[in-house]
Amino acid sequence: MKNLFSKKVSAIIAIVSLAVSAGTLAYADSALKQITAYQNQALKVTVNGSEVDMSSEDGTMYPVVYDGHSYVSAKAVAEAMGGSVKWNNSTQTVEITSGTRTGSGIPDKDNTTKPTPKPTAAPTPPPVTKPSEGSSNSGTVSSGESVAYTDIYNNPYSKGHWKANYKVSVNKVTPVTAEQVVELGFKKPDATSTTSWALVDVTVKADNITYTQVKPDPGSEYSYISSIVPQFSGVTVADKSAKIIGVTDYGFDGSFSRNLGDALGSDNKIKPGETKSYNVSGKILVTLFKGQSNMLWIRQQDSTVEFDSSALYIKLN
Repeated sequence: MKNLFSKKVSAIIAIVSLAVSAGTLAYADSALKQITAYQNQALKVTVNGSEVDMSSEDGTMYPVVYDGHSYVSAKAVAEAMGGSVKWNNSTQTVEITSGTRTGSGIPDKDNTTKPTPKPTAAPTPPPVTKPSEGSSNSGTVSSGESVAYTDIYNNPYSKGHWKANYKVSVNKVTPVTAEQVVELGFKKPDATSTTSWALVDVTVKADNITYTQVKPDPGSEYSYISSIVPQFSGVTVADKSAKIIGVTDYGFDGSFSRNLGDALGSDNKIKPGETKSYNVSGKILVTLFKGQSNMLWIRQQDSTVEFDSSALYIKLN
């Protein structure tokens, strides 16, 4: 029986990975804690009896359960209560204001409004983790520089589902130094003896994008096309014995997310009955294992596919 609800997060929680989409912070080592948590797609969050929509144009962030406690998106809950969220980089604080919708800041995913690009916090060397048991031989490895597949977002608790045919191609991998990471607008990352950085130039061709409204709730009558993208999950070594969780595909000139947003412009919504497509190239900042063959790790979002079988890989070197 497929487990659709509780997916094990076999890594340090995303706040310490390389450019987790919410914005990676340069914490001292003493501030980091390795944990094992579960992302539970069955959990619901309500405010005054109304279910909170955890989706955004960047995707859906389901509640995470750790040590008996649930952790949810501050942005989604604050906005459901009529408030707003602002990231204060100088004090490293997520500031929630009740009853207003003002202000913007970094991290991107926790902003009430889309922020004006500013130098973001540092992509810290992300955690190196072992994959879950039985996953070392799972997934599909592309023998070339691209992978093509059909993905479906069909979570049973979502207000809408989408489907798309993807072809993801790796055009070029360019090593970058810590100083060049700074030039992209990030703080200087700490050097390590086991990892380095690179910009991966990718092209994503998405065809036959469709959207189906599941629940007739406000906000479910359309979806954002910019959220219908391949899920770039990180980097793994060739034998998949170790993984680096997270990539940065936004927040700098030429990034994939920024180029996609520019290409879509005002045509960023898809409604039931419509079919859309895009063909966009852009860069992804990744952390690589030094001295080893690396692969870009993409995960299918189809909830009917077992987690350990949902991986797709493209060789980087």
